[in-house]
Amino acid sequence: MSYGNTRRPYRKKKDYTPIVLAVVMFLALPALAFAVYKFVLNKPASTPEEIAVAVVPPRNIVSSNNATTRPATIPATTGTTARAANTTTTTTPANTGPTDPFAMADMMGMMNADVATAKVCKKLKESMELRKTLAIWLFDRSPSADGRREEVLKHLQTYYPLLKVPGQAPAADPAAAQLVSVVGGFAADASFVTQEPEADSQKFLSAVAQIKSGSDGNIENTFKAIEAAVTKFGTYAEPPHLRNVAVIVVTDEIGNDQVERDKVTALVQKSTIPVYVIGAAAPFGGTGAMAAGPEGSQFAQGPETRDVEWVNIESGMGPIMMGNQETNFGPYSLTALCRESGGEMFPIASLGGGMNLPPQYAPRYMSEKDYQALVAGNKALSALIAAAKLPAAKQISGPETSFGVDEAGSPTTADVDKAQRPQALIKPSIDAVYDLLKEGEKDRPKLTDPRQQAAFDLAMGRIMAAKVRTEGYIVLLAAFKSGRKATKPDTRLWRLEMADGIEKNSVLDSMAKKARQYLEKVIAEHPNTPWANAAQQELALPIGWKWIES
Repeated sequence: MSYGNTRRPYRKKKDYTPIVLAVVMFLALPALAFAVYKFVLNKPASTPEEIAVAVVPPRNIVSSNNATTRPATIPATTGTTARAANTTTTTTPANTGPTDPFAMADMMGMMNADVATAKVCKKLKESMELRKTLAIWLFDRSPSADGRREEVLKHLQTYYPLLKVPGQAPAADPAAAQLVSVVGGFAADASFVTQEPEADSQKFLSAVAQIKSGSDGNIENTFKAIEAAVTKFGTYAEPPHLRNVAVIVVTDEIGNDQVERDKVTALVQKSTIPVYVIGAAAPFGGTGAMAAGPEGSQFAQGPETRDVEWVNIESGMGPIMMGNQETNFGPYSLTALCRESGGEMFPIASLGGGMNLPPQYAPRYMSEKDYQALVAGNKALSALIAAAKLPAAKQISGPETSFGVDEAGSPTTADVDKAQRPQALIKPSIDAVYDLLKEGEKDRPKLTDPRQQAAFDLAMGRIMAAKVRTEGYIVLLAAFKSGRKATKPDTRLWRLEMADGIEKNSVLDSMAKKARQYLEKVIAEHPNTPWANAAQQELALPIGWKWIES
């Protein structure tokens, strides 16, 4: 067989043209894009309008101290100069706009006088941008508020001159000014430093500085002052003025005329006038009432609820310090007025920040009529509030726990009587609270507010625990005095030690178990709250007693 003349199979040559073209295009596109970019960038501006768009002066820059502004002064240019200016601006970092002079208003967390004043001024600025505005400032002139007035005035000196509408020159005529202000002071009565609205911010600040504490003592009729301000200046919301009107109250207390709240609320709602309060943070579960010294009367900043709902029961481990801790809520009546008017309460915490409560534990704000109906309709709630008004229930503290016996095993009667006497004296204060809460216990399942549920259960658990500890101590000593048989022949000393339950007393032993159930329920159902914290502290101490012989 011959292979010499055999032809190889035909193979078609591979065409690499598409690949070559793709590579060329890939390499050429960036260069083409760059050329187009350079052409557009350096194209001469043919009209003044195009030049104006190409050269944008930077916005006003506000200095870091929020007090002065530096306007930009870059003039418009034409032709070649425009191109040069345009080229320069492309190498300068983009301007991020002016610093917000009221940036403090957006601060999160602790509320202080600076933040609160900034928030109010920002509210006024927003109002001015919508419509001409009248701001009615009411300053508490009681001696206790001196520091608060001075703080707010200091920050107003920074913020108030900045209350301007962009593009509008300040108007000397109050009728034409975008913002006009009134300054008043109040204690027992309200009076006004400015009888007519003032447009000049410096004159406004001077008027604020004129308010001094007087001889009225520590009485603040806050709601009547708001009523007086709305009655005198509320017509500025109507023709011919047609201004937005706002009332701003600066105070450090709750006020002595809270009974006027619903009446004043109806007035400001009818006049569509929001009320803002730069005031005190309310202490948790109490009024914070204390003697006001030379001012007379009392100094009170709470509670954050309509009535105090924290039942005061002393702790055998030391005081459970809840009544002195500030919240992030303002006093109830002032906060309710602000909310119902469309305004806002700005509570300042003097101790560096108030406790944060989960939203479901915030106070429930309602009219006085609705509130009284709520209380009257639930025996558990009415009992809780009544018990909170009683003097603090004492708890057994520092009891004698060691008792000797003679050779016959008999205790010294005088020693036992002496040990029982102080505990018997505190028993009535415990019984008073227990009897009230026990009467309301039947309505406990009807409580729907988590805050009131926690408050009732904690109070019930704590007062039961206090009752078992005190009565159990008295009962065991009484039985011991009657004669207790030793299990050791050489026993000469008996000691009472804290334990869970009371031996040979089914009533107190059952009460100890129920107290523990109440307290454990608070911890389980209301975690990370002041009520759970107090329940944990209470459970750290055993609920009962037992005898130890030695």
